This record gives sequence, C-alpha cells and structure tokens, in this order.
Amino acid sequence: MQSRNLALVISAMMLVGLLAIPASADTDWAQFQGDSDKNAFTAEDGPTSVSTSWETYIGGGGWMGVDSTPIVVGNYVYAMSSNGNLSKVSDTGTAVTSGNWPVDLAGSGFQNSVAATNGSAIFVVTTGYSSATPTLYAIDADDGSTLWDETIGTSDYQCSCPILYDNGKLYFGTVKMSNLDATNDSDDGTYYCYDEDGTLEWSTSTTDNKGYYWAGACSVGNYIVYGNDAGNVTLVEKADGDVADSFDISTVFSDNAEIRSTCVFDSTNKRIYFTSKSGYCYFVGLDYNQFTQVYSFDTTDTASSSSMSYSTSTPAIDIGGDVVYVCAGSFSSGGLFALNADDLSENWQHGSDGAQSSPVVSEDLDSTKNVVYYTTNVAQGTCYAVRDDGSGSNDYTQKFAYTPTNDNYILQGVAISGSQVFFGNDDGYLIGLA
Repeated sequence: MQSRNLALVISAMMLVGLLAIPASADTDWAQFQGDSDKNAFTAEDGPTSVSTSWETYIGGGGWMGVDSTPIVVGNYVYAMSSNGNLSKVSDTGTAVTSGNWPVDLAGSGFQNSVAATNGSAIFVVTTGYSSATPTLYAIDADDGSTLWDETIGTSDYQCSCPILYDNGKLYFGTVKMSNLDATNDSDDGTYYCYDEDGTLEWSTSTTDNKGYYWAGACSVGNYIVYGNDAGNVTLVEKADGDVADSFDISTVFSDNAEIRSTCVFDSTNKRIYFTSKSGYCYFVGLDYNQFTQVYSFDTTDTASSSSMSYSTSTPAIDIGGDVVYVCAGSFSSGGLFALNADDLSENWQHGSDGAQSSPVVSEDLDSTKNVVYYTTNVAQGTCYAVRDDGSGSNDYTQKFAYTPTNDNYILQGVAISGSQVFFGNDDGYLIGLA
C-alpha cells in the first residue's frame, strides 16, 4: 500500500508539473495574426506595463520603414523593411549581422506581405512596388541563406497580402494597381498556392476585375477564405483552387466597398469576420455538411457594425467571450473598437487617433481578462495595451501607451511572444516592449 500511495503522489506531482508547463511556455508568432484561423487570440501573457524596451534600426525611413508585422521564432524576431532587407533581431534587440543577415532581397519592401514560417524557413514575398516583379523567397531562419525563390506574375502586379501558412502550403494574393488611378483602385489579381519547397500548386484569378490588396486568407477545413476590392468573399478549395462559393457584400448590405483586411474564421460559431474600407465590420456564416465535409456561405447569418470610419484592420476574436476587436480610422480619427460578436453592436471605443493596424488579444494570466494591443498610424505612432474589463459600455482600462523615442507612423500591429510585444514603424525601427 505504501508503494502504491507513493506512486500516486509521484504521478500527481508529475501531472501538476505537466499542467504548469503551457502557462509558462513561450510560443512562436509564426504568421500574421498568429495562426491559420487569423483570430489573433493567444493565451500567452503579454506585458501590461513597460519596464524594458528596445528600438533597433533595421532600414528605411520617412513614409516607408517597417510596414509589416514581424514574426517570431524562438528567441529571434524577423522583420522586413522598405529597403528590401529581411532582418533577424534577438528578443533583446541585438541585430544579427553574421552569416547572410540581414538578407538583401531584390526590390522594395514597402507594404510587403507579412512573412510566415514553418520554424526552419522564413517565407516572404517582396511587394513588387515601383514596377519590380513580386518574388517569393524561402530564407533559412538560422544563417539567412536563400533556399529558393520564385517570381510571381509580372511587374504590373504587387503583393501586399499576408502569407497564410497551413499544413506545408503558402497562400497569398496579388493585385494590379491602375497607373491612371490616383486613388489606388485595383484592376485585377490572382491568388496563389505554393508548396513550401517552392512548387506552384495552383493559381486562381479574380473574375470580377478587382484584386487582392492586403486581403489575406484564413484556413477553414479543406478551404481557404479571402476577400477582394470588389467586396466579394471567396471560399476556395485548398486542393486545386476551385471556387466553392462566394459572398458579395452588396447582396445583403448596402455597402460594396473594398475588403482590405484578412478574413478571420470563428470555428465555434462557423463565421467569417472581415472589414471594409468604408468603415464597417461584418460577418457571414458558414454551413457545414459533416458527412461530405463541404462548406458554403450561410447568407441568413450575417451582421454589420455601424460605421467606424475607414478600416483595413483584420478583426481579432475572443470566441469564448463573444467579443470582436477591430481598429479603424485614417490619420486624424479612429481608434480601437470592441464589438459584440453576435450582432456587431459597439461595447466601447478606445482612443481617437487613426489606426490601420490589426489588434492582437492576450488573456492576462493575473486578471483572466483580455488585454488588447494595437498601434496608431499617426505622426507620433503609439502602441497601446487596453484591458477589456468585460461588463460592456466603456468598461476598459488603459494599461500602457508607448510612443517610441524614434517616433513615426505605425501602419501594422504587433506580434506577441515571450511576454513581449514586437512591432515596427516608418522610421525604420523594430521595437520590443516587455
């Protein structure tokens, strides 16, 4: 009996130890908004005050510095700058300059795709801005050597869509920008699927003469879902790129504006969330046949927010808390909005500066409340941490507001790893807060 009791005690101690591991383990931030569903919700604790910070220059400046969200692998942060460099920086702010780092990728990196990783390779598409041809690269995460590269389309096209990495495949879209249109309306575009070894699996061109600008995809079972500048959301089969279904905003809502956010999958309620440039957040439901494993859009399950102002922000979802966070605004007005996930009515708004970033949500381990991180695209761009106190109207607490010493506009949002947040700005700095 004594030996049995001892075994039970040891087993219990081992179980407690195993249960404690996930709370303290750091997670990589492997792609835009963290994972393939793009809901940007992480159980990893982020900072609620700034006790240490670093700012490391990696390239660019003026209006074009670091315009895409970094990714994180282990103790290193990877970020693209507008001078075409992919940089590797330690999570304490030391730039790696050995091996091939920083990697000089041909062409501008202005508003380039957000990179993705499988842990050993960094995948990134140079934007193709200023008549350069977009190029997909696989870069060794250790020494910075180029594993392979593939040109994408022609110099008429550019790629600013974040890369979706899912089960060994890379998905992203391109857009042809009109040379005669001062408002940057898009003409057409193509969505691509590449294997992680550089093999083109398929490509699907738009059928409505409008392309994919910042319009990233999310993973939904055997499908991906993405929007475009015609206001269409498309459900595409991963295997061959065949279009399974599409949803046109204008058939349900009066708005037919461009979708320049990544689509987000709510796997519990089977919904796709996204925003439009005209300032609305939406969702459309999905029907799922469990026998055939086929998805289609459910246009009886839709909702739209009231106008929030211009938005290119990808929503972040706390599925268990039934709340959606989204940014809006162009330079002079906007902020962070907390919306009810079921009808998209507004719970609260934080701030008034324009914010084009996509928020990220961390569940604070001390309070078990959501802490939302977002950045502002104004002259003195700031990173905010806002705790949602959870009882509805105007119930939030600002935990910190950090304006970098080397301040400038901050177009994109943050990555979270190792209890730190990382982001870049138009002054060409990569920044870490802890």
